[in-house]
Amino acid sequence: MYCEEVIDTGFGRTDGSSEEVRAAADKTNREGIHQMLKLETPNLHEIGLDRAIAYGHT
Repeated sequence: MYCEEVIDTGFGRTDGSSEEVRAAADKTNREGIHQMLKLETPNLHEIGLDRAIAYGHT
């Protein structure tokens, strides 16, 4: 809903960003971090590098 505003305001961190845009950006960041942790936590020592997230990092 706030995609362009989130990007244009540096994820709601520029002066004049609305509280709604900041909240949307924070929610996006939290959910992204949560998903990344779900994928990465079981493989912190990179034992099985066949995961989709590792594609392009080799």
